[in-house]
Amino acid sequence: MMKKPFISVIIPAYNEEKYIEPTLKAVKNQDYEGKYEIIVADGKSKDKTVKIATRYADKVIITKKKGIGLQQNEATKIARGDIFLFLQADTILPSDAISKMSNYLNIHKDVVFGNLSFTYEEVNLNTKILSKIMRVYWNLNKYVTLGWSGGPTLFISRHAFKKVNGFKNVILEDIDIGLRLIKIGKGAVIPDIDAISSSRRFKKEGYSNVILLWIKQLFLILLNKPKRIHEYQVAR
Repeated sequence: MMKKPFISVIIPAYNEEKYIEPTLKAVKNQDYEGKYEIIVADGKSKDKTVKIATRYADKVIITKKKGIGLQQNEATKIARGDIFLFLQADTILPSDAISKMSNYLNIHKDVVFGNLSFTYEEVNLNTKILSKIMRVYWNLNKYVTLGWSGGPTLFISRHAFKKVNGFKNVILEDIDIGLRLIKIGKGAVIPDIDAISSSRRFKKEGYSNVILLWIKQLFLILLNKPKRIHEYQVAR
């Protein structure tokens, strides 16, 4: 029987009372037979986020500063897992997500980071198109290894995370760390999971504006001049 890794599910949060409870319930209800823990890293929320989180999480920490990367880094200091699964507070996992991740990583032992496949909630034509594009991407990864990917379901082995010194406090911190991780190990997208992530950022800021921001930041990261953030961005 293959050993089931200990999984630390790390959820950064700031004023997430409208979204975090379904996310936590979904993690709590995983069918995983191995050990896993839930850690919420809160950036001094002013709403009921912490109160809700304490009902479901194994550990809730309050960080001194806001910032997705900073909060996630703090959570890893108390995490016990072999694998860190960084999950955004507005993303719902199917009940077999962690089991599928564990099985995949036991077979593909050279994979040290990547994503669980996900799509955006479909609320209009734009999000339906985005979801179809995401599904094509995940399916393509079954046949062609495209390497790293950013997103709301990022997993990293403890060893690899420590080796690259964790996240930086920048926009697209997930892509930034992915570019560093790909130099030391293999990345992959674990297919057939289809977590559902909120499309609230697109609805709030506009689809073209969000995509343009991502493209600009990607070039800055490649030039090693990423734009830093000083606050946790609520609408991701």
